[in-house]
Amino acid sequence: MSSDIKAKTFLNSLSASTAAIAALQTTSGTAAMTLTAAAGTGAFHATDQAAKVTLTSGGNISGVTITLTGTDIAGNTLTEDIAGPNANTVTSTKFYDTITSVAGDGSIGTNTSIGVAAGTTGGQAKINSERTRLKGIHATTGGTIGDMTFYNTSPISGTSLFSLKSATTTKDYIDPYIPDDGILFTGGAYIDLPAGTAVSFTVFFDG
Repeated sequence: MSSDIKAKTFLNSLSASTAAIAALQTTSGTAAMTLTAAAGTGAFHATDQAAKVTLTSGGNISGVTITLTGTDIAGNTLTEDIAGPNANTVTSTKFYDTITSVAGDGSIGTNTSIGVAAGTTGGQAKINSERTRLKGIHATTGGTIGDMTFYNTSPISGTSLFSLKSATTTKDYIDPYIPDDGILFTGGAYIDLPAGTAVSFTVFFDG
């Protein structure tokens, strides 16, 4: 393990885009939608920050269940079923690093696009995918009370090692004390940042 301290900053500045993953289109039967190149590379979101996915339609396709398939920020397979939008935009509950397939259980008869939600809806971030010691944290809170949780291995299936609470409804700074040896993440270090809890989040780590 390197003894050099590294720093990484995560922001909630990602802008929403209704067609970052799939342009407006219709499908027949259960055919999958045609995806943009950004879907498979993760270029639709900020680096090392998985994001929520949106479905936008000008018509009512709420009778169609649309299945998203992709990966989380740790590279694990992720799936989610979402009822189609009714002349509006609906948003996933899970955070995706990549999208590999979007398909309905029936025809999508009205032009529908797949995009990405704004960073203010939260995110899951990768500090480092390998053995890591967390040495320091500096965060600017976002005005929403919630727990910012650090996970070993994966923010979905991994083990929570500790949490920081954004405990005020105003933007504030968090600089918690971390013991000199740091906090060890044996299988990679990840953060779950609920919506509105942080405007920026900087971590200092050795790994």
